[in-house]
Amino acid sequence: MSSKLVAFLIGPSDSIGAALIKTWKTNGYAVAIGSRSLTEKKDGADYATKIDVTNPKSITEAFSAVTKDVGAPNVVVYNSLSSVPIDCTPKLTLFHPQLPSYSQLPTQTTF
Repeated sequence: MSSKLVAFLIGPSDSIGAALIKTWKTNGYAVAIGSRSLTEKKDGADYATKIDVTNPKSITEAFSAVTKDVGAPNVVVYNSLSSVPIDCTPKLTLFHPQLPSYSQLPTQTTF
């Protein structure tokens, strides 16, 4: 097992992504980034790969490439926006008549 620290950032934005890359590099991580439109490394990343988060084969290929060329990721951050519709319908409903409503729960804190 390698002791090399590897971070894989999917969706390296100019703000959050750049800050994460800088922080990881400062803490000794090798940083890989992946994006659908990525053509080169940016913000000091060590490795760049293309990834389409809507395509399972692309995800598998990107992780395989990072693992082969940089090392197995210790940290993965998904910072990508996908326009794939998500079903937000609740799958589980919890209700019990003896449970207090949220408005009856204490909301006072020590702060």
